[in-house]
Amino acid sequence: MRSQFRGFPVRSTRSFRSHYRPEAGQGCACDGKITSLTLKYLGIPTINLVIKQNNGTIIYTNATLASGTTFTFVGLDNMGTMGPEISLFISTVLHIDIHTSCSEPIHAGLIFGDFEIITGFSKNGGEICESHDGNCPPGSVPDCAGVCDGPSILDCAGVCYNPSNPAPNLVDCYGVCYNRNDPPPHIPDCAGVCFDRNNPPTNVPDCAGVCNGDAVFDCNHVCDGGAFEDCGKNCIVPCVTRFKARNRRQYRK
Repeated sequence: MRSQFRGFPVRSTRSFRSHYRPEAGQGCACDGKITSLTLKYLGIPTINLVIKQNNGTIIYTNATLASGTTFTFVGLDNMGTMGPEISLFISTVLHIDIHTSCSEPIHAGLIFGDFEIITGFSKNGGEICESHDGNCPPGSVPDCAGVCDGPSILDCAGVCYNPSNPAPNLVDCYGVCYNRNDPPPHIPDCAGVCFDRNNPPTNVPDCAGVCNGDAVFDCNHVCDGGAFEDCGKNCIVPCVTRFKARNRRQYRK
């Protein structure tokens, strides 16, 4: 069951290398690079999709790909494979890369961005496995990225990531999961009280940084400076000499 974020499915991206590779001819092992893939599009309806091999060769294009569509494409290098990697572009913007060299786990059910692998074939290994367990040796457990004994974990939205990189989604002070590219829905005020950023905070700092303090900027924009405006809207700086103090009193008249 896939996690959801803001009502939309949140899916894993995978870009970490497995250190185990089954022997060629061992059941459904991937070997000799991927020759064909069948994917299912899981995102919002109707996109312009282009898939390229790493040498720039376009191997699939669909300007009106609808959500839920399953499609198949094949490799076009001189060996009939997709080479080491393919790139999926949505409206000319890179969406996700998929390693097709068999050096990383690839199997039916893996999800890359908004695309799920339904099936596929490799040059020497035939049809790819249906489960990533077939890509790990006995006693080894795949992480959420399909890497045998890998470090990747799920963030609060269920997105798989390597802890050496920032989590795609974070938890705010109120326990709400949000995308790291967006502002957090709740933030702490100066007293550490969590509040909705769309509402005013309960506690606010003054210009000196004191929480709930009474320091303010004067007319010269100096914090707690003491300058004041006279009746002519002139900013007057207080003086300590009697002469200047007398002049200031005159200004106030």
